[in-house]
Amino acid sequence: MNEMELSQQNKILNAPQSIIASIILGLGGIFMFILLPLFVNAISTDLALNSRQVGYLASADLFGFFLGSISSLWWARKVNWRVSGLIVLAMIILMNALSIRMMGDINLFLFLRVLAGIGQGAAVSIYSAHIGDTQKPERYYANFLIAQTIIGVIGLYFLPAWIAQIGGKAILWVHIGLCLIGVVSVGASLPRRGLSRGTGFKSFSLSASGLALLGLLLFFIAQGGTWAYMQKIGSSLGLSDKWIGMSLSLSMIGAFLGASSAAIIATKYGRKLPLILVGLGQPLCLLLIFMNLGTIGFLIGSIAFLFLWNVGIPYIMGILIGADQSGQSILLANPLFALGVSIAPIIISQFVISKNYTSVGWVGAIAMLASVSLLLIAIKNMKNEGKE
Repeated sequence: MNEMELSQQNKILNAPQSIIASIILGLGGIFMFILLPLFVNAISTDLALNSRQVGYLASADLFGFFLGSISSLWWARKVNWRVSGLIVLAMIILMNALSIRMMGDINLFLFLRVLAGIGQGAAVSIYSAHIGDTQKPERYYANFLIAQTIIGVIGLYFLPAWIAQIGGKAILWVHIGLCLIGVVSVGASLPRRGLSRGTGFKSFSLSASGLALLGLLLFFIAQGGTWAYMQKIGSSLGLSDKWIGMSLSLSMIGAFLGASSAAIIATKYGRKLPLILVGLGQPLCLLLIFMNLGTIGFLIGSIAFLFLWNVGIPYIMGILIGADQSGQSILLANPLFALGVSIAPIIISQFVISKNYTSVGWVGAIAMLASVSLLLIAIKNMKNEGKE
């Protein structure tokens, strides 16, 4: 690719309409995770699922997301993004429509959710590949985060009323609507290809990057397991669905503020201090929620929980990049996200007794403390290897 072609390609990749199309595609992929507490609570109520089936339900889309995202390591930079984006959006729409149709059969429903998740993981992977080739990826990731926050606030606050009327299928219908908007936007404006880069990944040192990857997986287990059960936890504490929905919608603002704080502070105080604060703060948030202090305790705990979640992620990504300067480890972040948040509900479901969800807090706290411990060791090893 000569200089003129590269300049033209950069212009296409960074065009506002391209960024908007890519963000909408990414939202189509991440939508179900944003509204996971609502979805799990609504569908489990509609189908009268037991605690173990609730765990499988919470993991189905996310397991598919893992498969779709990890496969992208080999294909995301080889395919036509626009055509592939349209295909995965069509796949999500079809699987959602079939899910609505087949909701009475729990086994078939879970299978369809896994297939939908594969499309969702592929959608986010195409978004990530595009944004990684732009000139201002941090800004466009922040825009994506803002869009997620808007979806979360609106969905978690307004959808419970519709769910009360028609059940959990309301979430699937909204997802279909979002994907239809995505079809129009992607078909018109998503770039067809990115910059020339390699595909796949190679071996890397396990001394620092391996510890960081394991720490990232445990971090997502801690977060994903708790988030999936938040609606159930609120209900078990005797809170109304309306208050739970409002609390979780406001917690999205906490998520946005957390990411913004990390962006502003950056590495001014290093990586250790922010991670220690996250590691100690997350268990305290869970304690606040489970102390059953009523509506205010649940609200504050939820906001602080997502605030610390989004404070932690940028620093973990920084460790991954610093530990593996070839940039290969960072390719595994999306699959590890999907793996962590998909297996967490299954792990927790083995410990839930009746409607007592205190085990959610214990698993979340232990996984978080283990995650931060590994990440701190990774930082120490980076210094020993001269990578920090």
